[in-house]
Amino acid sequence: MKQARIDSGGGSEAEPTTTEREVFGIFATLKAELTYRRPWPCQKEARPAIHEYIGGFYNGSRRHSFLGNQSPVQYERMFNQEAALAA
Repeated sequence: MKQARIDSGGGSEAEPTTTEREVFGIFATLKAELTYRRPWPCQKEARPAIHEYIGGFYNGSRRHSFLGNQSPVQYERMFNQEAALAA
C-alpha cells in the first residue's frame, strides 16, 4: 500500500498538519472497521455503507479522545445536564 505524500508546493515534502493527520486517521479507521471486513464488488455498493458508518457510528456512537473518551451523544447529554443544573 502506498503512502500519500504531502507536498508544500515548494518542491520539498512537508509534515502533515494536525487536520491532515486526523483525516488520515479517520480513513485508516474506516478501512479497518468497515471496508476490510467484507468484499465490496463495486463502489456503488460500498458508498451507502460508508455513508451510514460515518454518519451513524463514527460521528455519533464512537468514543472520541477529545471528548474524554465519550461518544458525542454521551458528551452532549452530560453537557445538557450540567447546563440545566447551572441554570
